[in-house]
Amino acid sequence: PITLKGAYLAPSIYQDISLREFSDVDYLIDSKDISKIEAILHRQGYIQGYYDINSGSIVRYSRAETIKRRLTTHETTEFLKLTPHKALQTFVIDVNFDIIWKGPGRTKTYSVNIGNVINSATSVPLMGGEANILSNEYQLIQLCTHLFSEAVYFCFEPSWPRDKTDLNLIKFCDINELMRRTTIKWDSFMSIVKENNISDPIFYSLSLTNILFPSPILQKITQQLGVN
Repeated sequence: PITLKGAYLAPSIYQDISLREFSDVDYLIDSKDISKIEAILHRQGYIQGYYDINSGSIVRYSRAETIKRRLTTHETTEFLKLTPHKALQTFVIDVNFDIIWKGPGRTKTYSVNIGNVINSATSVPLMGGEANILSNEYQLIQLCTHLFSEAVYFCFEPSWPRDKTDLNLIKFCDINELMRRTTIKWDSFMSIVKENNISDPIFYSLSLTNILFPSPILQKITQQLGVN
């Protein structure tokens, strides 16, 4: 499994796990390994469900919901495990098999060759152990497509008008910090973007990041993408 987002970014890119909040651990896998991963997590005591604060227990998702999530999103239903800590009722694992949410049928969707994404991964030391992480170029693409997916597609979710929790500053900070603290091979990055036809989501995320954190390289990249 490849570690994504906060669980990797907090201790490595931010260099302090207390500086980057995250509520779950995200992994990327090949879709053919879903059953294998489910079996491993179930043996470890994880349940695919949600936490019921009133009963203090995990409520299992129905089979219909589990299947629906696989067909209409980029991930399985969440895996939860109760903990003995009052401040953290459950430990949550998200299993992703793509890096772009499919979105509702009435919207334009995008895709990336997930085999190439997974093959870019390398193993690195992380908090006393090891973790597989994406190349810097694919990591930046994943952060951009994740921001785009939740900012654009989640507007169609019933809860979005109420709390807008999926359009937040931390996603822009992730992009900025990754660029500041790693070396991005911009020619390779642009080749991947063009090969996969994902200029729109990349332009969206980087142009907004450039407003918050102005950068000559972001200005140049967004101009090259040439999206109106």
